[in-house]
Amino acid sequence: MDMSRLSGHIWTVVSRLIGNVTIGQTQGAPWSTSYYDDGHEIAISGYLLGSNHAKNLIVLLHGLGGGAASPYCRETMSRLGGDDLAILSVDMRGADRSGQDFYHCGLTSDLHALIRDSFIQKFDNVFILGFSVGGHVALKFATEPGAESVRAVAAICCPIDLGACSDWMDGVGRNFYRRHVLKGLKEIYAHVAEVGHEVPTPVERVLAIKTFREWDELTVVPRFGFNSVEEYYRTQSVSHKLRDLRIPSLLIAAENDPMVPAFTIRPHLENVASCLKVCWVERGGHLGFPKNLDLGLGDPENLGLAKQILSWYQTCE
Repeated sequence: MDMSRLSGHIWTVVSRLIGNVTIGQTQGAPWSTSYYDDGHEIAISGYLLGSNHAKNLIVLLHGLGGGAASPYCRETMSRLGGDDLAILSVDMRGADRSGQDFYHCGLTSDLHALIRDSFIQKFDNVFILGFSVGGHVALKFATEPGAESVRAVAAICCPIDLGACSDWMDGVGRNFYRRHVLKGLKEIYAHVAEVGHEVPTPVERVLAIKTFREWDELTVVPRFGFNSVEEYYRTQSVSHKLRDLRIPSLLIAAENDPMVPAFTIRPHLENVASCLKVCWVERGGHLGFPKNLDLGLGDPENLGLAKQILSWYQTCE
């Protein structure tokens, strides 16, 4: 393994370990709302940090298998939340382990409902910040009608070609990452069955899954009515929809990301909307970056991933 690829692993793993130890408990107060989808009540929960007088709101979306209290979400809240800016970190469907249902990588209906919520509507400006798969959901949302009610979206280390990333993650040498993510997904699924909701595949079979393709085939495809895994990847991937972005969008990618490699992103960046800005980072891994990261997005005194993204958001107001 060459040193650049090794550094990507180090930034990914060490950043997560340090975050688990040093960031502390979830910032903010529990928050929830709900809406009806096909006659079923869907709850959206999370954590809110910020003053009632804040005019601007950033909505955080976590990565696959994670949740609103994932270390990268807590760190972002601790670095950005304050009197002038509210931060709402939300669980995607079922990620709170409530057992109500589970989500897929292109499910944007819950985000649309959240943005229409009366609480969200009171803010002057709403921004979305998605991590990994949360970034994919954010970018896909930005291509759809209704996105104009949000000022801008940012996506960090996000897979834009779901099929290519699934194939990569199912390959040799990614067992450690694959097991970690699948563990979270299986927990969500098991809770759905535990509270008595119907599931498309017996829990015992799902708990034995070892690849992402198998996960998608046995859970996502039957639950959400796709004809095949291939149809799911083709219709839900934002890679071929980037020309349709309706609002300012920021994509931050790490050259040595061990989970979302650059070769799954670059081919899709040739014909994109002019409102998309792409930043490639040399030093970093999957959701792990130097504390003094400078993306050239704003005040050089405000370094670090969160502050740089905030500087970019401010140019979009």
